[in-house]
Amino acid sequence: MVTGPLTSPKVDIDRGAVAAQGGVGAILGALVNPFAALAAFVDPGLADDANCGALIASAR
Repeated sequence: MVTGPLTSPKVDIDRGAVAAQGGVGAILGALVNPFAALAAFVDPGLADDANCGALIASAR
């Protein structure tokens, strides 16, 4: 996740989400097959979209 102003952004990762993805990948790789482990890292596109217009307007 990136937060803060453009002049000094703060970058942070969600360690819980990364650990969960890694765990699911390891389990799928061990139980099903190594190619199934990649399924844990596929983004189905269910995330919320940002309001780009409002973000650009607030940056000006």
